[in-house]
Amino acid sequence: MIFKKFFDTLIRSGWFDTNGKSLGNFQRFFDSFAISLLFYFLQPSSSWSTSQISIPSCFIVFAFTILFLPTAGIYSSYRHKSLGRLFQALSSTWISVVCFIALAIFINKSSADYSRIATALWATLSWLWLLTFHILLRLILRRLRERGFNSRSLVYWGNFNSALRFSDQIMSNPWLGYR
Repeated sequence: MIFKKFFDTLIRSGWFDTNGKSLGNFQRFFDSFAISLLFYFLQPSSSWSTSQISIPSCFIVFAFTILFLPTAGIYSSYRHKSLGRLFQALSSTWISVVCFIALAIFINKSSADYSRIATALWATLSWLWLLTFHILLRLILRRLRERGFNSRSLVYWGNFNSALRFSDQIMSNPWLGYR
């Protein structure tokens, strides 16, 4: 009961709107950290370095994910965009990230230390993690907006008939979160 009141107050007070940029930055870091950790645990026999001087592959994975995932726009608002577009942007960017990581690990001369099966499993599980986490988060936000939380107020300036049509469109799409 106390948690519900706190959560309702948090959402209605505009906390998400005020702290949206910080939440996005946290999500960027958390995604990269989780993907790097998954890479580390799926390669248990690999060492932190090879016989040559090299960069640990977990750091390569972290660097590439934290640099390239934001270019897909997956950390921006999807209030007006379809989740299909998010799926497409996330998938195409993830394929690019995996290719760049594979190239960097090859150049780093540490690719022989990693199992192809474990690497393919890591790439697939990481992609599923990103899809699940990002799409599920957007679906939760849409459900909250339908219930009146995380909403924004609109002011319309124009003629009366256009205002009625605009109001009908807003009311028929409550998941947008406009009042």
